[in-house]
This record gives sequence, C-alpha cells and structure tokens, in this order.
Amino acid sequence: MRSLIFVLFFLPIIGFAQITKPGYRTPSKPKPVRVAGPKKFQGKSKIIVVIDADATLEVDYEKVWDFKKGDTWKSDISAGEHVIRLHNQYGSWQNTVETKSGQQKIVKTKLQPTVTAYHLAREKEERERQEVLEKRRQDYLNNLFNSGLSYFQDKSYSNAITKFNVLLSESAIGDSLEYWGHYYLGYCHDELGNDDSVYDVWSTCIELRPNDAGFLNNFAWWLVERERNLSHANEMAAKSNRLRPDNMYTEDTYAWVLYKLGKYYEAKIWMEKALEHGGKSNKGYLERYSQILAANGETLLANEYMKKSQGQIFSDDFSGGKSSFWTGSNDYNVTKVTNGVFQFKTLKDQDRIIWKEIDMDFSRNYQVSMDVAYVSGTDSRGNGFSFQVDEDGNRLFTFNISGNKQYTIGQKKNGNWSNLKSWTKGLVKSGFNNMTVQKKGNVLKFFLNGTLVHTDYYQAGFGNRLWLEVTRKCTVQFDNILIEYLD
Repeated sequence: MRSLIFVLFFLPIIGFAQITKPGYRTPSKPKPVRVAGPKKFQGKSKIIVVIDADATLEVDYEKVWDFKKGDTWKSDISAGEHVIRLHNQYGSWQNTVETKSGQQKIVKTKLQPTVTAYHLAREKEERERQEVLEKRRQDYLNNLFNSGLSYFQDKSYSNAITKFNVLLSESAIGDSLEYWGHYYLGYCHDELGNDDSVYDVWSTCIELRPNDAGFLNNFAWWLVERERNLSHANEMAAKSNRLRPDNMYTEDTYAWVLYKLGKYYEAKIWMEKALEHGGKSNKGYLERYSQILAANGETLLANEYMKKSQGQIFSDDFSGGKSSFWTGSNDYNVTKVTNGVFQFKTLKDQDRIIWKEIDMDFSRNYQVSMDVAYVSGTDSRGNGFSFQVDEDGNRLFTFNISGNKQYTIGQKKNGNWSNLKSWTKGLVKSGFNNMTVQKKGNVLKFFLNGTLVHTDYYQAGFGNRLWLEVTRKCTVQFDNILIEYLD
C-alpha cells in the first residue's frame, strides 16, 4: 500500500475543480470508499480524478463519497458531458458525467482494469520527456537566430551569415524562423554586395510569404535601384499595390519601376498618386516626379518640382519679364513686370490683393521671404503680404510696411482681427525692404531687413494661400519671392 500511495500522490495536477456534496459531513476517521465500480480501497492517499484526459482535480480521500450512477454534485467544470476517471492499483473507472447549470451527474460507469495509476504515470513521463526535448530544440533554434541577429546589428555580416545558414540548414524550424532567417540573411549579403545571393535568398522569402505587401515593395525597390530584373520588380510592385492600395510607398516604387521600363505616362499617374497620399514633402519623391515630368516633356513643371525637392516650395524673381501672379489691368488695379520686378498699382480708394495658392506641408519648418518697396501714393497704410490665408480670408497672418517707414504684424482668426505688433517706426528704409517670416516648431519669427522684430506662437489650421497686398491708390513693387522648407 505504501508504494501505491507514493505513485498516486505524485500524479499530475493540471487544473483544479471543487467538488462538494449537499449535506455531506467530513468523517472523523478514514473509512472505505467505493469508487463507481466493484473494487474497493482505503487509505490516506489522494485520488486523482482525470476529466476528459485534459484536466485533473485532486481530491482527498476524506472528501470522496460513494460514486454511483445518478449522483450529482457542484463543481466549476463547464457544461456538457465529460469523462471522469478514477485510478488506483486495480484499474480505472470511467464515469460519463453530464454537467448542467453547475450540477454534475454520473450517467454511465465503465471499468477499465488495464489502465492503472502506474500506466498513467508512464504515459506522463513519456509525454513530458518529449515536451522537454522539443522545448530544448526550440530554444536552440531561437538562440541561433538571435545570435545571427546580434552579429547583424554589430555589422559583422560574415558571422551573421554563418549563423543564419546553420539555422536554415535545420529541418522543421517553423515558418516564422524560416522567413526571418532568409530575410536577414538577404540583408547581410546586400551589405557585402552579394547581389546574386540577395536575389536568391529574398526570392525564397517571396515563396514563403507571397502576399506580404511590405516585402514585395522592398524587394521591387531593391531591384529597380540596381536596374536588375525589372520585369520581376514590375510584377511585385503591381501586386504590392493591389494588396495595399492608396499607399505612398508602394505607389512610389511602382511609379519608378514604370519609369525605368520607359512607361513614362503610367509612371506619372502613379507618382501623382504617391504625392497625393503623403509624398509631397518627401525630397526623393519630388526629385523622381521631376524626372518623370521631364521624360513626359513637361520641362517647366519638372524644373519647379526639382526646386521643391531642394527645399524650395515656391519662388519667383520675375526674370525674363515673366510672373507667377496675374498681370494685366482692370478698373481697380494694374499689375505688370517691369525691369525685373513685379509692380502692383491700385486705382481706387480700396485695398487690393493678388494671391497664389501654395502647395506645401505647413507642419514642417518653413520660411517666407520677399523684397517689398513703396513707390508712391498713400503712405500711411500697409503694404506687404499675408500668408497661410484660408480661401475666405478669415484666417491669416500678415506682415506690412508703410510709405512713412513703419511696420506692423497682425493676425486674423475666425474673422476677428488682432495686432501682434502695432505700427512701429524704424528699420524700414527707402527702396526695397526684405521681409521674412520663419516657422520653426511652434514658433513664428518675423524679420525686417535681417533684424528680428517679433516672435509669436505658431497656430495651425489656417489656409495655404499667399497674398500680395497693396493699399488704396498706391504703387508697390515686389521681388525675389521665396518660400522654402528649413528642415
């Protein structure tokens, strides 16, 4: 009996459930227990109850009563039918148990004398040994991968390649390790300039994950940068866009592949999609769009986007008698380019503006700069520019000088005007005055002829128009207008 007690006490306990029986009282001393079968045993050991062979509950002999057909008790076992087995040295009693609303009822009992507690222990040992071996192997494979990754991070690419190759030579390493092992192995070969190896290794990645839009895009970009196997790059880039539509990264790659294949019109369409979906402030995107425009014969627009790629958003020095702003005359004003400058003359007793829509990312740091000269006419009112003007003119920042050599800075928000800097004398000179505004982070700085004259907090949510402003019955000249990013 002592050996029986030892085996039963150390059988596995995978889960627990509480068994109680209404009206049951713990006996004062051990007594024989009948366990749903013809055999009896007694003693102070514990009895292991196995439920569906997946969970167990351990029950002290003092809390076990005579199990028989029709018995019910409470437990936390889920609803439905379960199989409960009680094991001892004689065998196993299989009890089919039905659970309803927390009540358990034995509905069928069957003796299995060939399955004893000793058999159960043997099965447990074999199962746990296999689990230990599998865990040790998985730890070994994970350590191989992490070792390769550490060499990769240290830029010791040859050592990393060795580790990844050892990992990939193992059988049944799992989909995840196989993919990421090939992924980093390819990057190691790339760093060492082994293009053929990169192509072969990353082709395996595509076989392992044929619908990974991100990797399809990266592999296509790698190929197009080297002008290698462009037909394959085209297939992957097209598929990447089908899997991940309206994405500027995949659209940019596809546009550049099409450009390299000589499909310039299609390349333009896809690059414009990339710009629309967030690429407008990306230098590389703007450069590539400029080249695509040039290939389509749109030279002027190509030059404009090349300037943007270099940080210039908008510029006009009115050279060659040309202007980005409207020139002509009507009942209210006359605008023209004369001697390489833009001249704006108002004819009525009314302030006038002329505007240009600026396509830029105002969340970035930028600078607006121009030269402004009062020529003649009303000298006590402001001339200059407003920026970040919304389409209704209800939100804007403004920077003005006057003919009597004063300057002012203001803001209009939701139609309400406020002075950021009241009219101030000094710094304004005869002829052209350089007026510059810089936005860096959340700060706006206003400069007049190179001198900082005001600092204020930048407020987002305005518009994207630039106004040139001239007061009533006045002539003013503008030159060297430049808007550019500072980051």
